[in-house]
Amino acid sequence: MRRHFPLQIRSFALAAALLSSALPATVRAEMIEFEKIAGKWCTSVGSYTFTRSALSVRFADGRPSAQLGIEKIIPHEESIEFVWTQSRGNTAFYDFSKDGKSMAQVANTSGDMGPRREFKRC
Repeated sequence: MRRHFPLQIRSFALAAALLSSALPATVRAEMIEFEKIAGKWCTSVGSYTFTRSALSVRFADGRPSAQLGIEKIIPHEESIEFVWTQSRGNTAFYDFSKDGKSMAQVANTSGDMGPRREFKRC
């Protein structure tokens, strides 16, 4: 048995479908996952190399290298946050380019009080 819907209901459904297809789709911000940041990045102060368990920092001015253990990686929309082991705080990275070749470190407001840093893949 075939159901017949009143003309008004069919017209409303058709109008709603046409209207929804004409509206631009909502663009969701991209979740930044570890794979986007993994590997080596260069900055004016040296280079950072990210693995799932640690961040290795080599300084361009000859200071000894540093290694920070990673306790937790927290992906966010448009950024990624690292929580360091041994209560060393956290650091966030954001402003990833579409081609994956540049990003920035959020300026630290505690800890080393470092400025915003620009990075390029190296």
